[in-house]
Amino acid sequence: ALPFTPPVKLYLLNGEEALIGYYMLTRREEEWESRTLEMYDVLGSQSLLFSFLKRAGRRDQAFVEESQKWFDALWETITTDLTLS
Repeated sequence: ALPFTPPVKLYLLNGEEALIGYYMLTRREEEWESRTLEMYDVLGSQSLLFSFLKRAGRRDQAFVEESQKWFDALWETITTDLTLS
């Protein structure tokens, strides 16, 4: 688990494709147990995904490779085990 919510979603597919989308942060209210809770929502399901294919050229290849390095750096340094209860 990461100690923060990333501002983007990134899917790395078989080392060949990267899909990236930006979380669009919004503020909203939700009713819960007779109370109104104010919260932030990243609207992740509404994020437009941009595709980068390694085989599409050097620019896309570099994006896929650098995205993998970025993900690996996060995973190897600041992530922690997540215990679900």
